[in-house]
Amino acid sequence: MIDYLIVGGGMAGCNMAYNLMKNGKTVHMIDEDSDHAASSIAAGIFNPLLPRHRKVAYNANLIYPMITPYYKEFETYLGQQILFEQPIQYFIETNSDLNDWSAMAYSTHLSHWIEVHNTRVPYEFKAPNGFLKIKHSGWVDAKLMGSLMKKKLQVANCFTNARFDYEMLNISDTEINYQHLKAKSVIFCEGKEVKENSWNKNISLKPAKGEILIIKTNLEINYIAQQGVFMAPLGNNLFKVGSTFSWDELDEIPTEAGRKEIIYKFEKFFRGEYEVVDHYAGVRPSSGDRRPILGPLQPYSNAFVLNGLGSKGVALAPYYSELLTQFLLKGDTIEKEVNTSRYKFEVQH
Repeated sequence: MIDYLIVGGGMAGCNMAYNLMKNGKTVHMIDEDSDHAASSIAAGIFNPLLPRHRKVAYNANLIYPMITPYYKEFETYLGQQILFEQPIQYFIETNSDLNDWSAMAYSTHLSHWIEVHNTRVPYEFKAPNGFLKIKHSGWVDAKLMGSLMKKKLQVANCFTNARFDYEMLNISDTEINYQHLKAKSVIFCEGKEVKENSWNKNISLKPAKGEILIIKTNLEINYIAQQGVFMAPLGNNLFKVGSTFSWDELDEIPTEAGRKEIIYKFEKFFRGEYEVVDHYAGVRPSSGDRRPILGPLQPYSNAFVLNGLGSKGVALAPYYSELLTQFLLKGDTIEKEVNTSRYKFEVQH
């Protein structure tokens, strides 16, 4: 009998598997590999600042300092680089904004997170008012991370590449049964596929479709440029540019409207020559209140949830997978804002 059956192999599932195995637990992951999974198309950028709101992200002081050491440890386990430590350069739009940011950078809590620079940038960028250097930022190759993690699990006979059939699942007080597998507990990490989960009907998401372009241009930078959309270097003159948010037509089909929106925002700060070489879309598993969802799946004593990581999955997964792991192993507290206790549960089976 294994310790944990993990349903879903995106950011939530892979990080839960890694944290549990680090703590000596056995796992088996079930996930249907897809090029359109949220983690496969994710931008993978972690950014502690919300520039439009001029504040830092929720729980930033807890979440962001651990990201770099965590993924460095994770990539050592995987045997390949997945973390790219690159600051974000957020181009300041007006001279008035420059004055405001300059004041905030020296006199508020934001000084830990930003530096204001009014220095020259490459000609291709329209940045007459300088930029914010956002610290504790970078990106993670989420698609590669997921692929490497599943290969590791597959070699150990701990991964099944298949669509999860919820009708085949049985949860009793003593064990979890699924086809030939027996486990002590189950953790649902299925992202937007939660809508298919008859055991989990009380937890709902507000998924958001996102689109990304891959462009090629003769420019070399070692940072992520941002203003409205981001421009993240991938190497070999390729850049990931995006992204969009849409709550309609929640599919994985790239749209002309999405392409035009990205290009319109991109060309507000970029005037160099480029070509679009790829365009893809996916659906982010966002929650209605924009907070992760983790904790026990009531009324079951051996069923748990990690979901709702949304567009910040790369940033949130390390902290909240570790938090759920410590809840499972030691009974540590999960704060009310993210706890599954904020949902009302009814027995579905």
